[in-house]
Amino acid sequence: MRWITATHLSLLAEERRCEELLPRIIQKLIISSSKEFPILDLPIGDSIFKPGWDGYCKVSEASLLLPKNESFWEFGRNKDYISKFKSDFENRNSTTTSQIKKDSTFVFVTPRRWSKTNKVKIH
Repeated sequence: MRWITATHLSLLAEERRCEELLPRIIQKLIISSSKEFPILDLPIGDSIFKPGWDGYCKVSEASLLLPKNESFWEFGRNKDYISKFKSDFENRNSTTTSQIKKDSTFVFVTPRRWSKTNKVKIH
């Protein structure tokens, strides 16, 4: 078994291949942390370049890493991860129906170290 640390992810964020590898890592984490096999649409490798959400997951029971029910995922390796998060959130918030927003969770994934002091206000 190989352990992946925050330092490994931070270093990977500097490489273009992170865009293809990070979803694979997250896919494995989702499957291994779910108490059931999730409904999962998380393109990996060269399939990542598609319009719409970067990922979708549905589980009937929450776990440590997964929210219950539907979750919609966005990924970003940008150095300015807070701007990427805000941009993705605002874009998805404006194009997602109120019923889906009420019944689901938005998940943003970055390989960057998110400092506890970098709090984000959403309007």
